[in-house]
Amino acid sequence: MIDIKTRTADCVTNTPAGNVVAVNVQGAVNELDTKKVKVSGDTMTGVLTQNGANLAGSAYQSQSFQNLLKNGDFESWSAGASAVPDAWVELSDVNTAKESTIVKYGSASLKVVSGSAGGGGRVFIERRLDADWLLITKNRTLSVGVWIYANDSDIARISLESDGTGGINNLSPFHNGNGAWQFLSVTSVIPNDIIYLNVNLYNIGTNKIVYFDGAILVEGSTVPAFTPRPLYDDGKTIQIDSTINKVTHGGLVIQNQTPQVLTGAGAVDVTSLYTHLITAGVGDALTLVDGVEGQTKTILTKTETTGGDTSVLTPTSFANGSTITFDAVGDVAQLLYSNGAWHYIGGFGGVIA
Repeated sequence: MIDIKTRTADCVTNTPAGNVVAVNVQGAVNELDTKKVKVSGDTMTGVLTQNGANLAGSAYQSQSFQNLLKNGDFESWSAGASAVPDAWVELSDVNTAKESTIVKYGSASLKVVSGSAGGGGRVFIERRLDADWLLITKNRTLSVGVWIYANDSDIARISLESDGTGGINNLSPFHNGNGAWQFLSVTSVIPNDIIYLNVNLYNIGTNKIVYFDGAILVEGSTVPAFTPRPLYDDGKTIQIDSTINKVTHGGLVIQNQTPQVLTGAGAVDVTSLYTHLITAGVGDALTLVDGVEGQTKTILTKTETTGGDTSVLTPTSFANGSTITFDAVGDVAQLLYSNGAWHYIGGFGGVIA
């Protein structure tokens, strides 16, 4: 008979499983002890990390992942597809272009072709952080991450650079050139007397091509994969006219509280959400050109100048017929433009023919 009281944990066998490799219970306990979170009473000590990046220290840390970069997804190219993306500046012996095939996010990425000189090509954002963002980044920890695609090793990487006392230019590792997207990042403490802050995108090869997409700059020591910057009015993507309460996106009217007022015959516009009709006679001829996919339009007879007046709308493309006749005050038609034509989706009164 074996006296169990004299047996120790190192005498009891353990079948290795998961990440525990010990073959006895005491060894397994020792392994688990080295892998547990260190605590002192109810407080965690040391630094909790994930993939080499700090998640939290001796006290809980919260981090905002608001992207500080404009056009980090390289979707805005107001100067043209063979120029430089909006908010970015070209430097040294490189050529930039909009890429529509090798893309990580959205419909475009940044294509950077290095010149024959090699060794210094980069695209960077310089003094482009909004003034308020630049102010609050002083003496803070910032992290930048960018998705990179390259077929050659040791030519593509990024850096975070600033001026000021103890100015920095901290570099990420190189892309390994495996012909796939890789997310590279770097973390830096920003000097408190900076005037500019650059995110540098390097292609230091000779006659080589590198693609960049999904650039993100956040406060803190952890950088997530790309998320777009909050909406801002760059005069191209989002257009805001506060004088008439009008907001457009890509030419599509999102909100416009000022209606078009159309008296008699004429063109119903596609720049306002609403058109109010004031009749001038019988059979006022109205036209409506094609809109853009997903656009809506509401047309209402507001005033009938003389009893019996009518307005006849003839859209360029109408899925439900040829015309809509408005013959009484309060007649309204709501239209949706889709698949190359206006569709009647609701209303009151009026006659479709």
